[in-house]
Amino acid sequence: MIPVIFFLSFPFATDPPSQSAKQAENDRYKALRQTAKRLIESKYYEQAIATLQTAYSINPEPQIWYEMSQIYETHLQDYPSAIDMLEKYREVAPPSEYIAIDRQITNLRERNEALENPSETEDISETIEQDLPPQPSRWAQYTAFGFAAAAFATSIYFGTQKNAVQRDISNVCSNTICTSSAISLIAQEREHAMVADIGWGVTALSIGFGMYLSRQSSYPISTGLPLVLEGK
Repeated sequence: MIPVIFFLSFPFATDPPSQSAKQAENDRYKALRQTAKRLIESKYYEQAIATLQTAYSINPEPQIWYEMSQIYETHLQDYPSAIDMLEKYREVAPPSEYIAIDRQITNLRERNEALENPSETEDISETIEQDLPPQPSRWAQYTAFGFAAAAFATSIYFGTQKNAVQRDISNVCSNTICTSSAISLIAQEREHAMVADIGWGVTALSIGFGMYLSRQSSYPISTGLPLVLEGK
């Protein structure tokens, strides 16, 4: 009779954990996540990763892999470990995230390669710099645009003077008859018109030359003129 009683009581010894035990594990998991967050804020990154690993052993949420990858990448610059975490996260991530994860993994591999082979990156940069043609200086661009501004102002001034002289001519001339004083006014009107026209020509040439220098330079300068005038 005694063995029967033992056999009947044995299943009750392997009952699943009680609800209170599950709640205790859940509370511990949440506490570990909060602790990891505070450790990151305090810049204890390696301790934060260890805490997250403990939390994962209690509740294996895939998001923890991604969070650890961010710590490795952003704070520790440990790109191989960040790649490893991302690859583990990708195995359980939804398909909609595959493209973004793959792009991030590719970026991390490139950055890690640049760290492992810095001399190759420097050699490429030096080769590119040597192959570049001489660049026009900023002062050449400033000079060209300065001539353009001065010529533009000159054209406006003499154009205004020409219009004023034309009004004076109309006052001393009636129909086709002009007084002798109109002769000097006509000469002034022609001189002002010629200077204004030359100013417009110099303005156009200076802007064109300045734009050419700007496009050839590594330091382009905007003229501040409408895009149509700049030829863009």
